[in-house]
Amino acid sequence: MRAYVEAIEGFSIRAIDLKTEKITEDELSNIAIMLDVDVPDLFDPVCAVLANVDFRDLSKENALKLLANNTMLLSTPVIIIGEHAYQFESSYELINENATITGIKRNEA
Repeated sequence: MRAYVEAIEGFSIRAIDLKTEKITEDELSNIAIMLDVDVPDLFDPVCAVLANVDFRDLSKENALKLLANNTMLLSTPVIIIGEHAYQFESSYELINENATITGIKRNEA
C-alpha cells in the first residue's frame, strides 16, 4: 500500500515507522478526530483478539497513553490528507475508494 500512496502525484508523503518513531498522545487524539472515531477505535482489532482485551473499555486518556507507548497496537495504515484522515484494510480498498476522496485522483488508463 505504501508504494501505491507514494506513487500518487501532487502529495508529499511522510511515512512513519511505528517500530522506531513515536506518536504523541496529542497526535493520536488528532488522528481520531480526523477519522471521526473514538480513541479506543484506533487500536488494531487483531491485537484486541490476541490479547483478549476490549480496548473500548479503556478511558480516552488511558487509551492514548497505551497507544503512545505501544504504537504497534495502532490500526494501520492511516492516511492523512489535509484536515482528513482515512483508514483502509488493503491496497485494493484504497484503489477503489480513492476516486471518492477529495484530493486523490485515480489515473484511468
